[in-house]
Amino acid sequence: MKDREFKVIGGFTVAETYETIIKAKNKEDAEKKALLLDLSKWDDCKSENMDSMSIDSVEELEDER
Repeated sequence: MKDREFKVIGGFTVAETYETIIKAKNKEDAEKKALLLDLSKWDDCKSENMDSMSIDSVEELEDER
């Protein structure tokens, strides 16, 4: 039996983290101030792979003969 062709789509979750220094009265105040801070003021993005590769869909391709 001849193998057929399939389009397989997969991916993995990537988390992007940023850091910044905030002067505040306490943790809650620091979180509020940080959420108001423009993203361009945060340090460079660090990307992390959060899980392993997974398959999202598999579709059989039509035979074009």
